[in-house]
This record gives sequence, C-alpha cells and structure tokens, in this order.
Amino acid sequence: MREQGSIEQGADRPEDWWTGESQWLGPPLTAVHLQQCCALARAHLLANQRPAGNFVYAYDWQRRDVIDEDNAVRQAGAYWGLAQLQRAQPDAPTAAALDAARAFWSDAARYADGGRCWFVYPGAGEGRTGALALVLLSCIAQLRTRGVATDQRQALEGWLDAGLAQCLHLQTETGHFFDAIDSDSGDGFGPISPYADGEVLLAMAQSARYCGHHQLWPAIELLAEAGYRDHVRIARQQDADSPVTKGYYQWASMSWFEMIGSGRCDAELWSERLIELACWMIDTHRVLRRRRNTAYAFEGIVCAYATARFRDDPRARKLSNVVRIGLRQLLRWQVGHPLANAFVRGAAPDDHQARGGVQNARNEALLRVDVAQHQAHAALLALSWWWPMLAEGAPAPSSFAVAVPTLLERTR
Repeated sequence: MREQGSIEQGADRPEDWWTGESQWLGPPLTAVHLQQCCALARAHLLANQRPAGNFVYAYDWQRRDVIDEDNAVRQAGAYWGLAQLQRAQPDAPTAAALDAARAFWSDAARYADGGRCWFVYPGAGEGRTGALALVLLSCIAQLRTRGVATDQRQALEGWLDAGLAQCLHLQTETGHFFDAIDSDSGDGFGPISPYADGEVLLAMAQSARYCGHHQLWPAIELLAEAGYRDHVRIARQQDADSPVTKGYYQWASMSWFEMIGSGRCDAELWSERLIELACWMIDTHRVLRRRRNTAYAFEGIVCAYATARFRDDPRARKLSNVVRIGLRQLLRWQVGHPLANAFVRGAAPDDHQARGGVQNARNEALLRVDVAQHQAHAALLALSWWWPMLAEGAPAPSSFAVAVPTLLERTR
C-alpha cells in the first residue's frame, strides 16, 4: 500500500514493533496528526453544507465536480459527525451549521399518534431506520455539548423521546429492526439489517447512559444478545469472514463499550466479546490489508483497545499497534493533511470543497461525506482513549469515565 520511492522507506523500525500484516510505514502516528484530521474534517463538512442544511454527498476533486448521488443514512451520519466535532471543541460556525442541520431534519420529520417520530429524506419514498438512529445520536451529542441553549435542549430531548419510541415500534419479534419505515404510518417493513440493528443499539445505549433513559437497559441487553447471536456467532459459523458481521462490527463494538462503561451490564462477558471481535477484524477480515477506506473498523478497534487496557489484557498491545498503523495510513488519504500521499497532494490548494475530504482509496479522487465522518470519529475516539494510554508505563484507567478529547488544533 506504500508508494514506491516514499521518503519513509529509510525510517528506522523499532525491534519490538508489531506490524501484523502491514509493511513498516514510517514514524508513529501522533496526537497532532489526529487533531489535524479532525480540524480538516470539520472544515470539509462546513464547506460542503448546502443552504438547506444537508451536505454535498460526494465530490470529485480531480474534476472539481459534485456527484449527483445521495444517501439518507449517510447524510444523517454527517450530521452526527459534525455534532461530535462540536462536542469536542465548540465554535460558532459549527453551532450555526448544526442549527441548519436541525432545521433540515425538522422539515423531514413525520409524527404519529402516541408521540412517535421518524424522518423521510426529501425525494425518498420511505424512511430509513439507520437515518433515524443517527439523527438520535446527533441529538445525544448535542445534549452533551456545553453551551446549548435551553430551548434547543428541549427540542432535542423531544426528538430523542419520540425517536426512541419509534425505534421500539420498529422492533421485530426476533429482536431485530426493520431497515425501512413506511413514510405515512411509521410501520417498519422489508428485511432486517445488521447496520440498522447496530445503529439503533448504539442510540439506545447512549440514550440510557447519558440522557437518563434508564428504562431501556433491559431492552438493550436483549437487543445486544440477539445481535451477537445472529450477526456475529451464527453469521461467522456460516462464513468466517462474514459481511454481516462486518456490517454490524463498529456499531456493536461502540454499543458494547457503552454497556461496559455503564456498569449496568455484564462487563466481563461484553469485554471479552468486544476484544475477540476486534481480533477477528484484524486477523480474519484482515483490516490492514484492505484497499478501501476502513476508518469504520477503527471506531470499534479503539473501543476494544481501551477495554483491553482497562482489563490489563495482553491483546491491548496488538490492538494499539493496529490503531497506530491503520489510522496513520488512512490519514494519508485526507486532502490537506500533512501526511497526505503524492496522489492526494494533487488536489488544488484553493479547492475548499475538497480540503479535509477523505478518499475511499489511496488513488481515488471521489470524496464521500460518510468517509470523512467515520474517519473523523475514529480520530476523536483515538484522541480520547488511545493516545492518553499510549505512554510507556501509563497506568490502566481506573474506570470508563467519559473521556474528553484533547482540544483540536484548527489548521489554517
């Protein structure tokens, strides 16, 4: 995956460096690299927000052209990504952008008697469960951000209550969730989806842990167990490198991390499952050998690393080195990042729509909004949980207290 003639080829490789399936890629990843990733991603999202409040879905920096495609779930994910960056470091431009995003999704909201709320993206004939869950995650991130006005908090809390009611309405008898939502009635239909199952599980776990919805914990444990049974255990019995498990992976991992940290679930059980599944992502799914952007995987691997460190599990070293290698490689695909590879550096410096965008492959000029969002979130998690524990001899954390990421250094 490294370019021929890289100036990094001559870098000294430490004797104890665990490279797994990867070539040596030069000096280690630093906190500054991660901070620059987040600052650039924020700039990219702000530059690509449309007047209506949603985002340019895809942009080709070689052609300097917007691609005529869209995706409701990934649009909601961009909203969530911006809300998380604002929580890490609030600023006025991002607050204004979130106001516009809230207005956009408010216009897309549908309601039913009994207080249920879901969202139908403009031009779509149906709602998507994943979009609902990601809007709820955006609400939670904003409710956890300092400086949010009282009237905004009340509106966000209302959305959260109504959206959680809708999520429970979508649940099937088997413990999963319909992927699609009837635009008029709010009833679920169609197949179940490992993505939707994981996204809803994370929204419910964060709602219970951070927003006072403690009544959800029994349902959360049942949902998590059903997801593990069908999307992990049975799916891997049928296919060792199951695409179903891959789709569920990061959402389940982040959910289990919240469950462990809450102190209300079986920490030993879910910790072992979280770490084991991260090792599956590395050893069977071979995340370091993938040729497409894998930032989604590191959202889960960072959570597994923090859990392993908390337990003083020897697998923590392996997980840490995979984070170091994998995220550093992915930062080379971000437009404007100091680590950018030769291809990415071909983007025009004055192309503000491109700056901060993240490619889906090392030599592919298309910049999709969801790729930038996942990579920024992985970097935020790494700043919060990986980097502070990295120093040699640093003690394992005494608890899963809510970590506050290092303030981002805004690049100019």
